[in-house]
Amino acid sequence: MVNIFKKLFGQREEEIELPPIRIEKPVIKKNSEEIRREVYGKIADILYGEGVFSSHSGYDTYPRLKRSLQRINSVMDIEKEAMAPNERDLRELKEKILNYKEDKNVSMVSHDVCRLIIKQRHVEPSILNELAIGRILSWYGLDY
Repeated sequence: MVNIFKKLFGQREEEIELPPIRIEKPVIKKNSEEIRREVYGKIADILYGEGVFSSHSGYDTYPRLKRSLQRINSVMDIEKEAMAPNERDLRELKEKILNYKEDKNVSMVSHDVCRLIIKQRHVEPSILNELAIGRILSWYGLDY
C-alpha cells in the first residue's frame, strides 16, 4: 500500500540491502560411544566395500585389506579428536595415525589382520568382521 502511494506521488523507493541470512543447523554434541559406533560402522563399510571377506586365499585378501587399511587410516585421522577421551590418548592416536601412513607399517598391520582372517575363514562373516575390526582398533590403541 505504501509502495503505491510512493509511486503515485513520485517518490522513489529507497532500496535497502540486507545481508543474506544464513540459518545454521544446531550442533548436536554426540557422546563418545555414539562416535565409536559410527567409526566402527565406517570401518565395517570399508572392509565390506573392498570385499575383504569374499576371498579365502591370502593372496587375494592381502591387497584388498591393505587398500582398506589406508582408507581406514584416513577415517581415523578425521575422527581422532572424537575418539580420544583425553589429551594424552589423542597425542598417542595422532602418532599412530602418522605411523600407519607409511607403507611398511600398513603392511605389518595388513599381514596381522590377514592372518587372522585366514585362520578364522570358516567362521561366519559377521563374526569375522567383528574380529578384524577389533584387531584393527587394537592397533590404534582403541578398545571396542
